[in-house]
Amino acid sequence: MLGLLAACASPVAVERIDQQTDYRTFTRNTMSSDRLSEDSRNIFRQLSVLDAFGRDPVATLSVLHKRVAAGVAEPQELFALAEASYLVGRRGGGRPYFLASALYAQAFLFPENGTEAPGAFDPRFRQASDLYNLALSEALMAEDGVHVALRSGRYDLPFGTIDIALDDASLEWGQARLSDFLPGTRMGVRGLNNVYRHAGLGAPLAVATPAPVTDVEGGDDPRALPAAQDGSAALRPGQVARGIIRGRFRIPGTALLSLDAPAEQIRKKQLRGRLSLHLLFDEEAVQVHGRTVPLEYRQSAALAQGLQEANLWRQEFRAFLFGDLLNGLPARLAALTEHRNGRIPVVLIHGTVSSEARWADMVNDLMADRQIAQHYEFWFFSYATGNPIAYSAMQLREALNASIQRLGGAASDPALGQMVLIGHSQGGLLAKMMAVDPGDRLWAPISHQRPEDLQLSAASLDLIRRSYFFRPVPEVRRVVFIATPHGGSFLTEFAVTRLLSRLITLPLSVAEASAEVLSGNADAVMLNLQGARLGSLNGMTPGSPFIRSLRALPLAPGVTGNSIIAVRGDGPPESGSDGVVRFESAHLPDMESELVVRSGHSTQNNPQTISEVRRLLLLHWRNACPTMRRDTKVAC
Repeated sequence: MLGLLAACASPVAVERIDQQTDYRTFTRNTMSSDRLSEDSRNIFRQLSVLDAFGRDPVATLSVLHKRVAAGVAEPQELFALAEASYLVGRRGGGRPYFLASALYAQAFLFPENGTEAPGAFDPRFRQASDLYNLALSEALMAEDGVHVALRSGRYDLPFGTIDIALDDASLEWGQARLSDFLPGTRMGVRGLNNVYRHAGLGAPLAVATPAPVTDVEGGDDPRALPAAQDGSAALRPGQVARGIIRGRFRIPGTALLSLDAPAEQIRKKQLRGRLSLHLLFDEEAVQVHGRTVPLEYRQSAALAQGLQEANLWRQEFRAFLFGDLLNGLPARLAALTEHRNGRIPVVLIHGTVSSEARWADMVNDLMADRQIAQHYEFWFFSYATGNPIAYSAMQLREALNASIQRLGGAASDPALGQMVLIGHSQGGLLAKMMAVDPGDRLWAPISHQRPEDLQLSAASLDLIRRSYFFRPVPEVRRVVFIATPHGGSFLTEFAVTRLLSRLITLPLSVAEASAEVLSGNADAVMLNLQGARLGSLNGMTPGSPFIRSLRALPLAPGVTGNSIIAVRGDGPPESGSDGVVRFESAHLPDMESELVVRSGHSTQNNPQTISEVRRLLLLHWRNACPTMRRDTKVAC
């Protein structure tokens, strides 16, 4: 009787589970586990091959592909084959099965009959896209197991071969060629506040930019000192400056393998495909079989990889102390990528004992904003931060002027005439010196005589005039000051800071010029120009003649100023500081806006600071676009 009762029990039942278990059941697949997804398992059960796949996956895939070759396979079978091939590839099948997985996934996503394409609410649509991306990334891995190799050739498949033709033009980078690629799918990012992925199709890459054929020096005066002492590398059309050629940046890219009529080709033994490289700064989407398809990019991974390779943090203190060395290079202007017409340059200028790396979180967040990515590009100025402020500003000015000239100027591209400078700490002082007309007000505290009336060599006279007598850079339209010591930093008054300033090695040209001013013009000099008194720390001492003179200078007509002031704690901002700069020092009158951020001095990665910079850039674009539209086809 008990046996009969047991036989009457329902063979189908429901077990109560939590929603997390339910979700994991229906989202698990071979990309996140060693088990096929429920969708693929259902297909394999319907075809009576699930157990066979467990015993002999290679033979089972061969049997299933015969259905594809015969034209009798259902579209959902292509998805199951893509997932199963990826699993076999991971278990040792290697490149042939990874390639097969990518091809099956493409055939599933782009069927012969467009109405059979998976819908947006079908989870297999995103899974098939991810299978394509991951499988293609693995299929393109080089022999060293580290890099990705983009090249033409004949590749084996489990059911035949595929001839892949590389689009060589897609690898061109100005006069050079891109050749160093790392797989974004193998990068775990740490150290950035946020990690961004542009979801789409393609094998995401971190692409190293190559060195230009030659370097470009700033300054047009034939009497300018040699580049080893005073030159500034400048951006060039189709190329980048010295900061990039030493591997300072990697840019987000993606590799795309496309087939004509993939669902038809997958039935053949000999296939043909095209392999192309795409860069985030050039293309967000492409046309694939009549459909607009977004491209897959791992923006944060590329940025983090480039910063890790450059190891800029270890160089910051050395660059502060040794102003004439800076790793054997002069000050430099670098960009993430070559200039694109219609995109406004945002020049980021770091502060004391700092480097381009300090902008990482801000650039990472801003590049993830589609509007900013479409309308702006980021340039970085790197310099020896212990050098005199006027000297570093001269290097920045000449680098900007040379770069703008090389790019054809605002007449060629109106976006170049809407430049935004963002400076942190000392970098804000350099930014201001691009947007003021000092006349003789910076030189007057040094001497009551014109430089031409002093006993100076031609080289020293040239250096002084380039450093203290200049006009604002006309292309600069907005300056953003972040934690900038317009009135100086109280830290420079500490004994340990004064001791540190004595360790700074100034550029030879600066030392020689100051010696000449002192030795032959004692009666005309009103300041002590010896040794440590020339460095940036002395220039940022509260009450110093230089900082007082610079603070009093108004921004040039047509230039908008904005301030972001960091203040620690929750007390009244007016009596506070960021630990380095007091509020009263960072405050400037007549700014378009002033935002107080509760933060320490290194506020570049503070979400409020980044949000304010984003607001200012979007505002700047709205104001600048109508002007640019008159001369170009820019859409506002």
